[in-house]
Amino acid sequence: MEMLEINKLRKSNEVPFSIISWLKELDPIVEHNDFGMMYRGCVLAEDGYGKYTAIIGTTDHLLKNPSEVTSNGTLYKILKIDEVW
Repeated sequence: MEMLEINKLRKSNEVPFSIISWLKELDPIVEHNDFGMMYRGCVLAEDGYGKYTAIIGTTDHLLKNPSEVTSNGTLYKILKIDEVW
């Protein structure tokens, strides 16, 4: 599979990933009426295709749910992929 396709899957949160380390902790960005506060941070992530840095996001709504009921078992969504190794 080409890297463009892999990054597309990552951005659509179809590939489960784990956070290796936080490069920038979550910062509150904006308050949303339905989801609560929205947050953004930067991580070093890893999945079945390799390691990469990514901007991730989450909301109060996601953080309140147990990870078993969230998409791919994670409380975070990939917003942007910065660098792939």
